[in-house]
Amino acid sequence: MDNASQMAGEIRHQYVNENYEDVLELASGEEDKTMLARRVSDGRLVIKKSMPLAQGKVYEKLLNKPHPNVVPVWDVIKLKEQCVVITEYVSGITLQELLKQRGTLPEQEAVPVILQLLKGLEFIHSLGMVHRDIHPGNVLISTDKVVKVLDMGIARNIKRDQSTDTTVLGTVGFAAPEQFGFAQTDSKSDIYSIGVLLNVMITGKLPSVIIPGGRIGGIIRKCIQMDPGGRFQNVHELSQALMPGRMDVPEQEAAPEEAEPGRKAIIPGFRTGKIWKKAVALAGYIFMSLFTAVLVGNAAVNLGVTGFLLEFLACFIMMWLPLLIASNFYEWDRKIFPFSRWNKDVVLVIRIILTVVLVYAGMSLETSLPVN
Repeated sequence: MDNASQMAGEIRHQYVNENYEDVLELASGEEDKTMLARRVSDGRLVIKKSMPLAQGKVYEKLLNKPHPNVVPVWDVIKLKEQCVVITEYVSGITLQELLKQRGTLPEQEAVPVILQLLKGLEFIHSLGMVHRDIHPGNVLISTDKVVKVLDMGIARNIKRDQSTDTTVLGTVGFAAPEQFGFAQTDSKSDIYSIGVLLNVMITGKLPSVIIPGGRIGGIIRKCIQMDPGGRFQNVHELSQALMPGRMDVPEQEAAPEEAEPGRKAIIPGFRTGKIWKKAVALAGYIFMSLFTAVLVGNAAVNLGVTGFLLEFLACFIMMWLPLLIASNFYEWDRKIFPFSRWNKDVVLVIRIILTVVLVYAGMSLETSLPVN
């Protein structure tokens, strides 16, 4: 029986060597190797991957099941301790290479790429599998602009009776929390990675550093919820949210600070809707208004138009502008370059410094006027 198995393995190994001629080594690891090869029968270029037998089971599910957004699997050959997977060679550029060239992509370019990618993932999920390694290096954009999912190397079949994954795998930064032993991975794990990927495409940074504002930022936030139950529940739901012209994003899909834009107040103190905060804010605004009116009126009486204008400017710099800066009025730090590109913690420190500087500058201007 052992001899028969060994003979069968040798026959399959011979089959690989006779049918696929190696051209160039693309990558090599401890247990796997990726080669650019040529199919002897017709001279077509293919990608030949050697990997552990367990990984080959995932590729078997894709065998002879073509999808425009998944690189086709042409052959899976089981050897003694390994298997060889033959996939189509697709001419193009990886998203990683594209981002290296351009840095970031505008939203109107990034979203169509993600929508194509989601079609490929929807097909993979329909086969009962989860990819688990979505990142820029595993997304190919072909020369005819078709986006394809690459490398099912750490994909797995979803096991309904298993609470956690038995192996910790995934690209750090893009992998969902459950890929590190907190729960079993499923389609929502890929949704987490898609959210990170979209964020990187638009901002050039991970969501832990910066998330874009507006509707797209809200969608990203929902994708990367720590609790899988808080994410989009499937890629179709995410695709619908990303469709061009779709404006009816539910509240939970929007960034917390931008939820319900049609009803949310933008005035500091009134944004949370809490009565006590509104009362304190209203009292503060009344006091500031009266204080400003007294100072400006006094200056107008004593110094005329010039005094009126200078005192008004002093009050604006001393009180009103610092309020707008400190309270992040209208989310200005997410809309004004270069603040919109910086880490929120850094911008917070800058806001504090600007507030102090403006108060000091306004007070200096006010005390320099010959009117008290």
